[in-house]
Amino acid sequence: MNSGKFSVRSRISSFKYAFQGLWSLLKYEHNSRIHLVAAFSAIIAGIVLNISSMEWCLVTIVTGLVFITELLNSSLENL
Repeated sequence: MNSGKFSVRSRISSFKYAFQGLWSLLKYEHNSRIHLVAAFSAIIAGIVLNISSMEWCLVTIVTGLVFITELLNSSLENL
């Protein structure tokens, strides 16, 4: 583990790397783009159907799990 002091600059660069990874996922993985369209569709359906706060939480959790699984799958495939 790095025992260096906290640096705002290093935190910002770590977010930069994370967003580059997400962009790479969307750019090179066809299924991730399908999942993104499905996520937007679920959000639009939630707005139209006026779902409850608990249902929004569940939609958010499930959508996040789908993207995490896709990231893990893509990482394993590339290894």
